[in-house]
Amino acid sequence: VDNISRGTPGSPVITAGRVYRLRTWCRATIEAFVWQADTEDGRPQPSNTNDAQTMASPAAALMTLTVTPFTSRVPPASLAKIELRVRAGPGQAKVTDLKVLLPEGFVLFDRGEAVGSVSDGRPIVSVATSYGSGDAADGDGRKFSLEVLTPASSPADKRWFVFAQGQDGAVTGWGMNPGFPLQSLPVRMSYPSIPLYKGWVAMSFTVPVVRQATFALVTAPPEFLIKCPGQEKEDPPAVCEPFDNKLGQVGGAGVLLNTLNVSLTMAGISEGLNIIYSVMVRIQTPEVVSRGFQWNVRLLNEKLR
Repeated sequence: VDNISRGTPGSPVITAGRVYRLRTWCRATIEAFVWQADTEDGRPQPSNTNDAQTMASPAAALMTLTVTPFTSRVPPASLAKIELRVRAGPGQAKVTDLKVLLPEGFVLFDRGEAVGSVSDGRPIVSVATSYGSGDAADGDGRKFSLEVLTPASSPADKRWFVFAQGQDGAVTGWGMNPGFPLQSLPVRMSYPSIPLYKGWVAMSFTVPVVRQATFALVTAPPEFLIKCPGQEKEDPPAVCEPFDNKLGQVGGAGVLLNTLNVSLTMAGISEGLNIIYSVMVRIQTPEVVSRGFQWNVRLLNEKLR
């Protein structure tokens, strides 16, 4: 106890009107319990007491949180659908308000529109009681889904958190899930790595069937020139056009430079739950590369999502 007098035995150790702070270790519990405080002056009975009427703040119950992406691989800088399942902890009070804390860099999307921005840090999502299905107190828990824009790379802390509040606003439970890493789409590219090359670049990539890929946005390195096939007389026809996203058709992508929108109208090759696509576009390599060789391929459905 801070600021207590160290007088002789029998002398007063506390002074009336003074504020004292007690620091102690205690074992947390979700059960209701009270604090009791008495003062003594050497007589058989306490000189004052709170009659054990001071309620202590109970500990929050440990909830179970399951986070499952819609597909087995979630690429960076892409829209992803995430399913969450929340189960209440032992003895937890009824959940009236549920909030989800996303990893840093994730941005929530609602009806195709971004809610917040990357600069907001860890987004906190309030989940309405009418959203989703099930009850957190049941064995199957409460299930709902969120659509998020993933960051450009896996965050250092990939954990997801959930916390519940009761009718009085007090936190009644919380849970954590380790999250998942972001994995780029495996793309294979082939072209001669020589200066001032004019010709074709061939690329192939594997897409889960459930993603329903309709378009591929192909962004070349800054110093490369990239053209759609079909612009030369001897080229095969292709559904392709330059794309800059200045109208914001692709949410969260910003303005895109040196980018083509290639329609995946050709039949891909099925491989289990995936489809393998191959795309060819025309390029011209620079004489000297000073700004990197990074290519970017984004896959979109018919709604450009």
